[in-house]
Order: sequence, then structure tokens, then C-alpha cells
Amino acid sequence: MMKYFHILSLLFLTLPALSQVKLEALLIDQETKRPVPYASIGVIGSAKGTSSNINGQFTLTIDLHDKVKISCIGYNSIELTSPFPEVIYLQPSVTQLEEIIVSNKKMNAGRIVQKALASVKDNCLQTSFNQTFFYRHYCKDNDTYGRLIEASVEVFKENGYKPRRTKPGQQEGIRVNQLRRSVDKTVYAMGHVPIAINSILESDINAYRHVLPTNRVDFFSDVSNLSSDFSAYTFSFLGITKLDGEEVYVLDFQFKQDSVVTTQGIKYLPSQKGSLYITTKQFAFVKTDFVKYWEADTTQTTTYYKKYNNFYFPYHIIRNGKSIARDGSSHNFHIEFVSTEIETINTRFFDSKEPNKFELIQIPYDSMFWSSQNILKATPLENKIVADLGGGKSLQEQFSTYRASQIDYINQGKLGDEGYRWFTESNSKLPKFVLFWRSACLSCIEDIKALYQQKYNDNLIVLAVSVDRDSAAWRKVLNTFNWKSNSSLRHLWISNESQLIKELSIQELPKFVWYDKQGRVVLKNASKPNSYAWKEEFEKVINRGDK
Repeated sequence: MMKYFHILSLLFLTLPALSQVKLEALLIDQETKRPVPYASIGVIGSAKGTSSNINGQFTLTIDLHDKVKISCIGYNSIELTSPFPEVIYLQPSVTQLEEIIVSNKKMNAGRIVQKALASVKDNCLQTSFNQTFFYRHYCKDNDTYGRLIEASVEVFKENGYKPRRTKPGQQEGIRVNQLRRSVDKTVYAMGHVPIAINSILESDINAYRHVLPTNRVDFFSDVSNLSSDFSAYTFSFLGITKLDGEEVYVLDFQFKQDSVVTTQGIKYLPSQKGSLYITTKQFAFVKTDFVKYWEADTTQTTTYYKKYNNFYFPYHIIRNGKSIARDGSSHNFHIEFVSTEIETINTRFFDSKEPNKFELIQIPYDSMFWSSQNILKATPLENKIVADLGGGKSLQEQFSTYRASQIDYINQGKLGDEGYRWFTESNSKLPKFVLFWRSACLSCIEDIKALYQQKYNDNLIVLAVSVDRDSAAWRKVLNTFNWKSNSSLRHLWISNESQLIKELSIQELPKFVWYDKQGRVVLKNASKPNSYAWKEEFEKVINRGDK
């Protein structure tokens, strides 16, 4: 009897799996026969879903009797049930251009944007919810891929979109539940953040906006200043398209081009332009496209939104960036964030923040999760990534190698901590000036050059502390400039996961700190070397006496 009980138990446990199917298909434009990228594919009656990749492909694990809805701006939405075709054709909807709008009045594009910004409280959920995303991030130097990271990320928004956040992490929790990654061979590996969740979250204009005017474009942040610096933008109306049968305004925007005069001539400051798609009835954002440019560097971030239970949520965020070095080499990155689930009832509160490098390497590789989870359909380039990074080794093998190397370097970094404490606490009867830097920071290198040129008259000891990802990058720079420790200026490397980073609140580099003769911190935010303010600080510190 017990034998039959076990058989029945096993049968019931496997029934859910047997009732599931993996829907894999290709979306094609009915008229042009080209792939349709970034369409929303969701299970009707739930927030479960995915998005098509740049080649129009998608994969989605669903129950056998689920009904699937496919929506995309500029196309008629369709609903499908099993059996599902391998190729799905989408019919373009009619787009009205500005010239054929039946109205004698010119559309006020700026007013439409203001209404959309003011309507966030009506269009976005004002109570707490959890949203799960699939995260993919890869980089390449010139034409060679350097790293690939994929993760399942959960975001908890306390009180939903009710509070206006000026940066990610405010009244919200962020955690990585699953992770897989390659080794890291990018040239700029030492300058990488471990994972760029905060950065990609900033692209949600409904959630993150500046409150006070900034009068500038921050090239390294995507928190919107459309409302705070509204007068610095020009807006134009392009026409009307459709999404899910609803009319959508199509608008362009441009930030004023700003510049400063330098000794080398005119230097242009960061600027941005882009487009906004806003529904004509609810004034809800359904797509935003921001293009930032600063000299030879550019980033483009596109965010798509979908409606669930009458509220709008981001369902696909794509960011591409390219930077050009002085030698003409390029570094490129690509990040995608795809919503896979939304929970608005019985939400689970958690207060964790974007994980650091040490926390990430504690997450074990779960092959069962990656074989069954809804993730963005891979494109052929992933095969090249695996070949470039691991010589054909699987991501699981590369992940194991990466974890071992990271644990090793974090342990090595502790030796740097001990050396730093010994240096600052030793009673040398001389004040100490500490510069925190990294090899990818050009201004940091100029500051060290300035320190080598200073004449201390044996009244000061300087310590240049590298917080590079690994000691190899640090040593490479020292060899390049032939920098060697002497009686006045010494070099030290610590891990960027060092406890010192937290103790001294080091968030940006370079960072300068003054210590007195007794090894006590007297100025946590000192001035740059070779500046008049630095010379004043120097005089004050050496004249503090032995109190």
C-alpha cells in the first residue's frame, strides 16, 4: 500500500510540470517581414511575462491552457492560445503624423509632458509591490567580449510610486536571488561596479526624478531632470501611434547645448535628447528613449512600460554605452532588465540594497533555476561571448573560476588594510596626507604627479592608496610612470571591498584625507594637491602642535 502511495505522490508532484509548455517563437512585421524587437509577451490575467530580444525572438514557460497577449508600440495587439505558432506576424497600426492631425491648433508638446509627469500618481501603483527582473549585462573592448553577467533580481517598492525618489535604494529593497557570470577580461575591469542594478533602475522616469533644478545633464546618472529643469528643454510633437488599441503621443525633446571656455578652446558639456511616448487619455508614459552624449562618449537608454491591473510598470529597459579612450580604443556595454513577475498582494518586505562584490560571490550557481526560469531569449552573440571569455568553457565553469579568484583577491586585500592602519597610526611626528585613487581615473594620476612635484621639506608624509579591483592593474600604472615609494611618498594597494572604504565614507575617487602627527583624522574631505586650498590645509596641519 505504501508503495502505491509513493507512486501517487510522485505523480501529483509531476503533474504541474507536465501541464507546462515552453513557448518559443519569432515575431515578424507583417508588412516589412523584419523582426519585431522589445515586444511585451505576457500571460493574460497575471503579471508573468517576458520580452522579445533584438532579433524578435522570445521564450516563455507557461501553463498549457494559458492565453498569451503580445503588445508592441506601433502594432495591433494579438492574443494566442495553444497550439502556438513558431512564427507570429504582427500587423502595424496606422500612425498619424503631425501634418494629418485633424485640428487647427498646434499640439503643445511641453504641456503633454507636464501632464504626464503630474499623472504619475494616477497611473502608477501607490501601494507596496514586488517586481522580479531578469538582468543581463555584457561588455566588450573593441570587438572582443570581456564579461557577461546574468541574474534574477527582485525589487521591493515600499508604498509603490507614492514617494518621489531621487536615487535607487530610497524606500525600496534590492536583492539578487540567482546569479551566473563569466570571468572578467575587460580592460576596464578595475573600474566596473560589481553589478549595475541601481544604474538601470534609474531609467524609470516614474520612480526617480530630481526635485531641485540641476541646470545640467549628469552623464553618469539616469535620474530624470525633465521636471526639475523643464525650461532647459525644447519639446516637439511628431505624431500619434497606437499601443493596445490606444492612441499614443510621440514627442521629441532636446536639452540645451551647453559649453565652457577652457585654455584649449570651447569644451561642450554633457547633453541629451530623445523621445517620449505618452497615452492620449491617461497621459501615461509607455516608452522613453534618452540619448546622452559627451564628447566621444554616448549612452542610449530605452524603457518600455506595460499596464497590469490598470497601473503601468516598466517591463523592458535597454541601455547601450560606448566610450572612446585617448588611444582610439573603445569600451562598449549593454544592459537589459526584463520584468518576469509582479506581485501586488501579500508583498514580501525586505530592506537589502544592491549587493557588493563579496555578497555576490556568495550566491551559488543553480543550474535547475537557469534551465527553467523565464529569461530573455539569447541571441547568437552569446556564443561569441562564451568563446571570447572562457575559450569555450561553459558559464558554470567560468563562474566557478571567477568566484575562486575573487575570494582570493579579497583575502589578499586585507593585507593592505593592515599596512594602512600601521602607516596612519605610527607616531612618526609628521602629519600625513592620503590620496585614494584607481588606475582608470585620469585625474587621480594627475594628482599623484602633482604630489611627486611638491616640496615637503621633510614636514609631511604622503600615502597614495590604490583601490583598484586587483593589484595587477595598480602595479601596471606604477611601472608605466616609474613611480616608486620613497621617504616622502609611499604607495599601497587595498581591496575595493576594504573595510576602510566604509569607515572613511569613500564613494568617489579621488578622495583626500589629512591625518595629524598623532595619526588622527583631521580632515576627511581635503582639497586637491597643487591647489591654494591644499597649501592652506598643509600649513594648518603642520602647525597643530602635539596636542
